[in-house]
Amino acid sequence: MAKFYVTTPIYYVNDRPHIGHFYTTLVADILARFHKKQGDDVFFLTGTDEHGAKVAQAAKQAGKTPKQLADEVAAEFRQEWDSFEIKPNRFIRTTDEDHIKFSQNFLTKLNEKGFLYKGSYEGLYCVACEAYYKPEELLPGNLDPVHRQPVERVKEAVWFFKLSQFQNQLIDLIGRGVFAIQPESRRNEVLSFIKGGLKDIPITRSKVEWGIPVPWENPASGGAGGQTFYVWIEALLNYLTGAEGKKIWPPDLQIIGKDILRFHAVIWPALLLAAELPLPKKLVVHGFFTINGEKMSKTMGNVITPRELIDRYGVEASRILLFLPFSFGEDGNFSFEFLDREYNSRLANDLGNLLQRSIVLFSKLSKPNFSVEVSCAEADVKLKEVDFKGALESIFRIVNEANQYIDREEPWKKYKTEGSDWLAEFTRSLANRLLTIASGIEPFAPKTAAAIRTQLKTLKPKPLFPKLI
Repeated sequence: MAKFYVTTPIYYVNDRPHIGHFYTTLVADILARFHKKQGDDVFFLTGTDEHGAKVAQAAKQAGKTPKQLADEVAAEFRQEWDSFEIKPNRFIRTTDEDHIKFSQNFLTKLNEKGFLYKGSYEGLYCVACEAYYKPEELLPGNLDPVHRQPVERVKEAVWFFKLSQFQNQLIDLIGRGVFAIQPESRRNEVLSFIKGGLKDIPITRSKVEWGIPVPWENPASGGAGGQTFYVWIEALLNYLTGAEGKKIWPPDLQIIGKDILRFHAVIWPALLLAAELPLPKKLVVHGFFTINGEKMSKTMGNVITPRELIDRYGVEASRILLFLPFSFGEDGNFSFEFLDREYNSRLANDLGNLLQRSIVLFSKLSKPNFSVEVSCAEADVKLKEVDFKGALESIFRIVNEANQYIDREEPWKKYKTEGSDWLAEFTRSLANRLLTIASGIEPFAPKTAAAIRTQLKTLKPKPLFPKLI
């Protein structure tokens, strides 16, 4: 049995779950279900990132303590994932005691090995990104390139990590595909950035109280006190915390958005190299989303929540529809107009009608003879390639071919003239097509797959996807 360890980013608790969080987590859930179906030993990790200035700021604005806000929002994330049948093996929180202890031990060992040193940092910092920026990376007006918010100049005594020491090693490992980054455009972006020269980076903050204390700086240990680990450093370690005590390291696949590429493709592997740990096998990066052509933001009022999708399409349809507008890895646009059209066309008309008419035919003409579960080979290949749109397109090709098969053969006429052998072959072939569809769609929509199989056994038709009015 092969193991398959898949992770998502962990999500900041300064905001509620939205379609971007859902999309990334659903990707991991689909792959976890697919690999489990293939017989692999699967471990799926997701969770929440709960420390740092951004969370402390949001908590203050809400009139709560950071921990109160974190507890509240983490519960919302868990509830949303439960609603969508997303089943991680662990939902990790960076306020979990084992993560705090692991992070302190891990970074203490790096300090003891000589990879950390005390220094002074002065530069530009974006609280919204929890990231440091060079002046040339900013937009006009000193705005960060992700959230387009003003950065602030900070000056503080911090501990640095010797990132520069790993420049050549990272170029070699990424260049040879030992640490694979997909798509190629993101791999090239990372290599270009590293070849431009890596500098040592701060891994602690002296002016951010809401974080994991630096143990060797703790007043109780006789240190200067006041230092906490930089949120982006300890947050990355969640992938190790989740794997501790299990024989699953390294991750087979890590899924992220392109806005956090450098953290995961540069700092993260360098930390692992310093600790002499194997690197993740593959980092898969998806693009940014727009809603009706506009950047998703609370200010614009166009943030789509997972709950809105459930209310409009239901859980099973939502798990399919999000992968139809564009290929995974690309920037893409969501619109309810497009999703409505795809729901009615592909799900209600093509797939739903195929099952309905097939069950009616089997009930009237002959119960199909099938006993062996079939697989959807092309969809399986596409999912191994992390091509969700490609997998669904291959499934819907079979749906269309099955509908054409019924139209072409006209069994309601031929059964009278072609005889029982022909009818048995027709019903067997049609049933196998439906089973192939069920197999392919199962990682996306497990209850839909189960419904197809159940209706084939009972010959009791029930609409899979009622048409939107």
